[in-house]
Amino acid sequence: SSAASDVYKRQVQEILAVDAGFEIDGLATVSTQLSGQRYPELTSYSDFYRGLAERLEARPDIESFGISNALPFGSGLATGSVNLSGDPEAFVAPGTYVAVSPGYFETLGIDVLRGRAFTDADRDPEGEHVAIVSRRWSERAWPGEDPIGKTMTSGGMDNYGNLRWATVVGVVDDARYYSLTGETSPAYYFPLYQRPFRSQYGFHVAARAVGGEAGDAAEIVRGVIAELEPTVPMAVRTMRDRVSGSVAERQFVLGVLGAFAVLALVLAGVGIYGVVAWHVASREREMGIRLALGETPGSVRAAVVRHALTMVVGGLLVGTIGALLAGRMVRSFLFGVTPTDPWTLGGVALVLCATAVGAAWLPALRATRVDPIQAMRAD
Repeated sequence: SSAASDVYKRQVQEILAVDAGFEIDGLATVSTQLSGQRYPELTSYSDFYRGLAERLEARPDIESFGISNALPFGSGLATGSVNLSGDPEAFVAPGTYVAVSPGYFETLGIDVLRGRAFTDADRDPEGEHVAIVSRRWSERAWPGEDPIGKTMTSGGMDNYGNLRWATVVGVVDDARYYSLTGETSPAYYFPLYQRPFRSQYGFHVAARAVGGEAGDAAEIVRGVIAELEPTVPMAVRTMRDRVSGSVAERQFVLGVLGAFAVLALVLAGVGIYGVVAWHVASREREMGIRLALGETPGSVRAAVVRHALTMVVGGLLVGTIGALLAGRMVRSFLFGVTPTDPWTLGGVALVLCATAVGAAWLPALRATRVDPIQAMRAD
């Protein structure tokens, strides 16, 4: 249990240290959903987003913001295949579909590698439709080719996706949308104002405040949305909370294993104490005689502790073999840590040895207080 707990603890630390592909700290998110009764047409959703963007742009305390139908480690994420120019009947490997407003990539800190990001010129649903693809997805769709200028649809991800072709105007760096433990998510992006279909099921605002405090940005965005729609419920979280929540299950397992590890350590200490105490009591006369013949109390204590360590070392050898065999079963659940990690196994061995010394010290101390005369008189 101690070894498993330490492995899981180091595993969670390794996961949280993974580069998500975007800037996590200082980023606030506000999520909500508009009423379909108040917004029966898709164009009304676009109108709402324009009004929200104008109000946020007018706020001097907002450094940057982006509106989208989905955010990393949140709800609304969808995956689908798309059609590519040159072969309208062929679908490429699926990617994560995200409809975003101008400012999205800047706010999240996702780098534009080639071409450009979305601008205000991409707000017109009747204008030229454009798209941006992630590096990994573009390599799948057009291996070895320049994706800029290629055309694609949004497949079945929109109600009119197969009817409107979009020109690729940019390539952005990869980001992780679902998990920190897997590969980066191949994704493709469309302007939110041109394709509001999926955002009718909920939309998200990611924002950064001047000064970098995520809490300040969240309150500002919440207030602006409330001015436009006072009755809609809103979920406010920092991106750090979203990312941490993605490893909540592993952290729960860590807590359970930690509790069992502590219990196992306590039981081991009590067991060692009981065995050593019985060992000292059964050899009380022998120890009294040794003290009477001139052996020092320190030597007697060392002998008792050595006996305890001998038992622990034997148990560690058997336990290490069992851990190595069982490690193959849990290898697929580990990240950044191997089941045979020498630091983990070595640390557990040191903790158990220290526990053995502590548990054996009190009986050892009692052994040196044996009265040699009384011990030799005993039957």
